[in-house]
Amino acid sequence: MSNKVFQIANERGSLSITALWLLSILSLIAMGLVKNVMVSVKIDHFHSDEQQAAWLARAGINHALSILKSDDNIDSLKTYDGLNEKWAESPTAFRKIEIGNGYFEIAYIDKGPDAVFGLCDENRKLNLNKAEPQMLAALPGMTPEKLTAIFKWKKGKKPFSSGITESANSLFGKPSKTDMKNFRSIEELLLIKGITAEDLNTWRPFLTAFGDGRVNINTAYPEVLQLMGLSVETAKAIIALRSGPDAVAGTEDDRPFETTDVIFRELQNKLKIKEEDQILLQRLILEGYLTVDSKYFTIHSTGYTTRKGIRHTITATVERRPGRDVKIVGWSES
Repeated sequence: MSNKVFQIANERGSLSITALWLLSILSLIAMGLVKNVMVSVKIDHFHSDEQQAAWLARAGINHALSILKSDDNIDSLKTYDGLNEKWAESPTAFRKIEIGNGYFEIAYIDKGPDAVFGLCDENRKLNLNKAEPQMLAALPGMTPEKLTAIFKWKKGKKPFSSGITESANSLFGKPSKTDMKNFRSIEELLLIKGITAEDLNTWRPFLTAFGDGRVNINTAYPEVLQLMGLSVETAKAIIALRSGPDAVAGTEDDRPFETTDVIFRELQNKLKIKEEDQILLQRLILEGYLTVDSKYFTIHSTGYTTRKGIRHTITATVERRPGRDVKIVGWSES
C-alpha cells in the first residue's frame, strides 16, 4: 500500500516538473512573440514616418514649382531674372513650412556654411558641357592633366593617369558638338581619373551640367564672370552695378540688366572697363555666353517628421519654359 502511495506521489511530482518546464518554454515563446511583434510595430511605424517624410518632400517640390510658375517673366513682358525675386531667397516662403505632423524646407548650401532658403539657379554657373577650355582651366585647383582628362572623357576616350604628358592643346581645337559626350551631372567628374571629391566640392558652386551654356549676368557669381575671362575689377563692378544703390544683392533696389542688348551699353556708360574686358564682353554677348534670364533651377526639398525626426530629401532640377510650363530634367531621392 505504501509503495503505491509513493509511486503516485512520484508521478504527480514528475507531472508538476514537466508542467513547469512546459510553462517556462511557453513563456519564453510568448516573450519572443511579443518582442517580434513590438519590433514589427516599430518597423511599421518607421516605414510610416519615412513615407510621411517622403510625401512632405514631394509637397515641397510642388510648392517650389508653384512659386516658380508664378514668376512674372513667364507670361508677361518681363524677360529677365534677378536675385531679388522670390524664388532666389525667401525664408518665409521656403523655411519650415508645416503640414500636419511634419514640415518641409527648401534650401541648399551655397559658397558659405549657411543654408540659402530658395532655389539654386543653374544659369548663374558655368556650363561644364559648353565652357571653353580656358574657362575650365581657370577653376581653382585645375591642372593641365585634369583638364586634358576631362576633355578626353568628353570625347569618349578612357581617362588616363597624370603621368601621361600628351598636350591638352592638341586635344581641344574646335571639336564637333556631335563628337562630344555631355556630362549628365557634375558628379560624373568623379568617374575621371585624377578628379577628387575635394575638387568636386570646390567646383560645385561654379559648375553645372544643365542648360544651353548661357550664364545669367544678373545672378552669376563674380568667380564665374572671372572664369569667363573678365578681370577681377570688372567682375566686381558688374556685381556692384546690378546690386543697386545699397550695394546688397537680392533687395528691392537691385538693377538687373533687362535685355542682352543693353548689357554692353550700360556697362560702358556706367563703368570704367578695361579695353580687353570690353572686347571680351562683346564676344561673350555675340556668341551667346551671356543672357539676362534663368531657365534651369535645382530644388532641394527635405521633408521632416516631428515625431521621430526622420527626414527625406528630394533634389529636382527643372527647366522653366514659356506659358507656365515646367519640365523636370533631373530627380534623385535620399
